[in-house]
Amino acid sequence: MSTNLSDSSTRVALVTGSTSGIGKAIAIKLAQEGFAIAFHSKSSVEAGQLLAQSYSNASYSQADLSDPDQARQLIAAVLARHGRLDVLVNNAGISATIP
Repeated sequence: MSTNLSDSSTRVALVTGSTSGIGKAIAIKLAQEGFAIAFHSKSSVEAGQLLAQSYSNASYSQADLSDPDQARQLIAAVLARHGRLDVLVNNAGISATIP
């Protein structure tokens, strides 16, 4: 499969929480399979930018997905950069310490 972003057959995947752990592994595997990848994190900006630079068919966006406006902006950024969104992997998670 071609990874040329001008090729309308290139599938685009957004993997939330994709700068480390399982999300990163999923995003990298999808990139290797020919997907254009939209990396995302809430706070790991440098890691996300480095990952996106590692693939010619990738982008990175920062967003706090607990904020509906930021979630909408994330989708808008993916659509603006890649022109479509075919796969969404909702991997982002939260952790909380309960006393």
